[in-house]
Amino acid sequence: MNNNKNDSIVALPHFDKVKASDEREIIQIFLSAWTHGRYADDKQNVLHAIYKTADLTGNSDAFIAKTLVDNGLKAQRDSFPQEFLRHVDYLTLGRDQGVLAHITRSYQSLIQFWEALDEAGDLSMAGCMHHHDAPSHALV
Repeated sequence: MNNNKNDSIVALPHFDKVKASDEREIIQIFLSAWTHGRYADDKQNVLHAIYKTADLTGNSDAFIAKTLVDNGLKAQRDSFPQEFLRHVDYLTLGRDQGVLAHITRSYQSLIQFWEALDEAGDLSMAGCMHHHDAPSHALV
């Protein structure tokens, strides 16, 4: 589901495969916050909706972003909380060597979306960090 609000580049999350009630609640709160967003810039609306959803559910911003991405949210990098971006960047450390085994399909899709927008970001930053030296970036 794409949104044409202000010629945005946002694919909103959907309920297609949602079975858990907590995920359904997260998506519903996010979509409500998105719909009532007060910013002219969709990047700010997405980020604000993530923050609001996190506040209302008591989850971290990064967990909310992960849940939404797992359910189809795609938006520009600037639309996501820094903690989530660090998590995605960490998981893509071996990307240049073709190592994407730890990346979910939803993350692969998001990264391809960013690459199409030329927003891949710091995905190559890890060339200076070994896997065992890197902090754990599990989102729970």
